[in-house]
Amino acid sequence: MADPFTLAAIGGVALTQGISFLYTQAGELIKRWRGHKDAAAAATPAQTQHTIQAPAALGGRALTVSPDMTLVATRAEELLRLRAALSNYADNVEPVNPNDSHLIQNVAELRAALEAILGVHLTFEGEDRPASGQPMVTSTVQVGSVEGTVTGVQVGGAVTGGRIDSDVTAADVRSGGSVTGVSIGTLGPPTPSASPGKPPPSPAE
Repeated sequence: MADPFTLAAIGGVALTQGISFLYTQAGELIKRWRGHKDAAAAATPAQTQHTIQAPAALGGRALTVSPDMTLVATRAEELLRLRAALSNYADNVEPVNPNDSHLIQNVAELRAALEAILGVHLTFEGEDRPASGQPMVTSTVQVGSVEGTVTGVQVGGAVTGGRIDSDVTAADVRSGGSVTGVSIGTLGPPTPSASPGKPPPSPAE
């Protein structure tokens, strides 16, 4: 989770925009999850890709997201609790005070929950963290005895930005077994491919 003190430095106007956005997104996810339940599809929830519009305070970009509805199901109570705690601020009934540590903590917790569910960062302008829309992958794996290979997150291609959090716990790793938190094919931009019949570009002298 982001340090709540970084949010306290954002300012009341930007925080008000951000709270309204987070509040709305949490409500939309809860309604979508309940729709899956009502349709008897909760056992195999879909991850439907769609676009949401971030407010100016969070970059003002259209963000493509693929909500993890299974994660919504496991964190529904948390989303409802945090959304209720922020409702008066989202509805402009209460003024936002950046020095209210309890308020800032609730904002940080709701943002962290939504980032995990949506798979992207939700970053206020001026924060020192990846921009809104950058990918965010969270993985938690708990296993007993390991005789083969266990990997928390495996990315075959190139990773040029975003954040990956992987927590892998094994009770016992036996001979020949291995446990890896994150495996990435290429860290940074992919190397340009040479055209057929042409050698790859030589490094600059």
